[in-house]
Amino acid sequence: MIEEAKHLLIGTDKPINEIAYELEFEYPQYFNKLFKQKTGKTPIMFRSLN
Repeated sequence: MIEEAKHLLIGTDKPINEIAYELEFEYPQYFNKLFKQKTGKTPIMFRSLN
């Protein structure tokens, strides 16, 4: 799931909230927290670095 999130963050201009819902997270905040735990970066940081 994190790999798919990475692809969506790099390959699309979709808002982070929309990506979270697309990946079936009920709350975008939980997506942000989980993504940071797994990658060491927030989704916004990851997107801006790539």
